Amino acid sequence: MLTTGTGSGKSLTCIVPIVHQVLRRPNPDGIWVIVVYPMNALADSQHHELEKYLHWSIPEDRRKVTFERYTGQESSEKKLRARLRNKPDILPANYVMSGYLLTRPGERRELIGAARGLRFLALDELHT
Repeated sequence: MLTTGTGSGKSLTCIVPIVHQVLRRPNPDGIWVIVVYPMNALADSQHHELEKYLHWSIPEDRRKVTFERYTGQESSEKKLRARLRNKPDILPANYVMSGYLLTRPGERRELIGAARGLRFLALDELHT
């Protein structure tokens, strides 16, 4: 658990050790981590950071960490299921869609299949 001011890098401190673990021990069985964010804006921001550090700065043939977003902004359920079948290492989601993953039978089956090797469930932002 980490507590510090807004914009100080809390989300990044969570992602860096996760990416490190993915690189050290790739999980061909599926999703390594689901990161649950309180709002789409934060999930989008972190998705952008993942793109910046793990895709834009690395040639396509050398990329080793994959990720897909699940925030309800995706264009269709069919496309989401296809992306889950690709078994990304990191799945950023918001808390509402995380709940849907547990209650929508089709998506639940896809997620359970894709997350058999789940190692982390990270909650970005908790309030008391």
